[in-house]
Amino acid sequence: MAKKTRVVITGLGICSPIGNGVKQFTTSLKKGVSGVRYHEILKQQNYRCHVGALPALEPAEVQAFTSRYGLVKMKGTGIVYGCMAGVEAWFDAGLSLLDSKSNQAAWESGCIFGTCTNGIDAIDYGIGLVDTGNVRKMGGRTAQQAMNSGVSAYLGGIIGIGNQLSTNSSSCITGVESAMEGVNRIRQNKAKIVLVGSSESSHHNVWGGYDGMTLYDDFYALAKGYNDNPEKASCPMSIHANGLVPGGGGGAMVIESLQSARKRGAKIYAEILDGSIISGAQRNGGTMTMNSRKSMEDVIEFALSKSQISARDIDLISGHLPSYIMDVYEVEAWAKVLKRTGEDFPYINALKSMTGHCFAASSSMELVASALQLHHQFIHPSVNSAALHPQIESIIARKKIPLKALKKKINIIAKTAFGFGDVASCIVLKKWEDA
Repeated sequence: MAKKTRVVITGLGICSPIGNGVKQFTTSLKKGVSGVRYHEILKQQNYRCHVGALPALEPAEVQAFTSRYGLVKMKGTGIVYGCMAGVEAWFDAGLSLLDSKSNQAAWESGCIFGTCTNGIDAIDYGIGLVDTGNVRKMGGRTAQQAMNSGVSAYLGGIIGIGNQLSTNSSSCITGVESAMEGVNRIRQNKAKIVLVGSSESSHHNVWGGYDGMTLYDDFYALAKGYNDNPEKASCPMSIHANGLVPGGGGGAMVIESLQSARKRGAKIYAEILDGSIISGAQRNGGTMTMNSRKSMEDVIEFALSKSQISARDIDLISGHLPSYIMDVYEVEAWAKVLKRTGEDFPYINALKSMTGHCFAASSSMELVASALQLHHQFIHPSVNSAALHPQIESIIARKKIPLKALKKKINIIAKTAFGFGDVASCIVLKKWEDA
C-alpha cells in the first residue's frame, strides 16, 4: 500500500464569540471565558430564547478590514467572519497575498470554505428592498453575498487562489468536512496548500428557525430558562443542559503537505492523521435532527482505523456536545468504541460551553482550539459542567471533564462533529514532533 502524504496545519485563524484572532482566542480558552450574551432583539421578536453568542467586533474594526481588502457594502456577517479568519490563517502560515494587479494566480493553493446560512443577512436586506419596490437599489453585491459560495469567492479574490475554490455545506460537520476535503486534495497531489474552514452568520433570522424547531418529541432546539443568566446557558454534559445556544463566527486553518511545509520552513501546529465522514441514513433511530447511535460509533471506529491508531492512543476528545441529550449519546458512543470508562476514559471537553453552537462554524472553531491545545500542551475547560448528567457521570470520572484549564501533555486529539441529516464526522490530530 502506498504511503500516505503527511498533512500538517501551518496556519490558524479565528473570529469567535470568545476572541477575534488566535492570541485573544487562546487566552479565553485558558480562562474559560463565556461569549454568550443576552440579545434584546430576540425578546422583541418574541423568541423563546433571548441569548446567543457572536463575535464582539466594533463597527470601526469591521470597516477597517473591509476597506483594506476592497469588500464593499458587506451585509453578510458570516462572510466577514470567514474572511477575517481565513486571512489571519493565511498570514499566520507565513504566506503572502498575490498582488491584485497581477496576472498570475496561486495555482497550487486552494480554498474549501463552508457555511450553512451565510447569505441570510444579504437575503433579508434584499427582500426588504424588493417588498418596498426598491429592487433597483439592491446592486449586484447582494446576490454575491446571498450565495453560499460567497465566503470562498471573497477569500479567493483577496488571496489570489488559483486552485480549487469551493464551498461545502453539511450542517454542523461542515468544518471537519472542509478539512478532510483539503487533506484528500493534497494527498491526491492536486494541491500543495489548502485554506480550509467554515463560518456562520449571527443574524437573528438565522436563529429564528431553531427557536421554533423541535429536535424530538416536544423538545425545542434552543436553550430554555436562561434568559436572565446567559453565561450559564450553554452547559454540555451537564444535568442542566436544556438546548443549544445559537452563535456565529468563523474558523480557518492552512493545511499543506509536510514536504511543502518543510520546504517553506513553516511553523507546524499539528499533523492531521486522517478522519471519516459518513451518514447514518436516518435509520436505526437517526432522524433529520438526531443522529443514530450506530452512525456515531461507526464514524469513530472508521476514523481510528484510517488514522492507524488504537483506542489507547487518544488523550483528548474534542466533542460535538451541543448541550442536550445528544451529549449523552456521544459519550456512550465513545465509551463503547474505546472500551474505556471511569478514570481510564480520555479527557473530553466542549468548546460550545463557551462559544455556544455556531452551527457550520462550530467544528472549524473546535479544530482551531484542538490545534492550539496540541501546540501549547493544555486542555481547555468545559465551563458549566460541574453538575454532570447522571448517565455521563456513570461513564466518565469527574476529573476527565476539567472545569479549569489543565497544563497537560497530550499527543492525540480526536474531534467529533455531528449534524442534521444524520451526518457524522471524526478527525484525528497529532502533536507535531519533528524527528
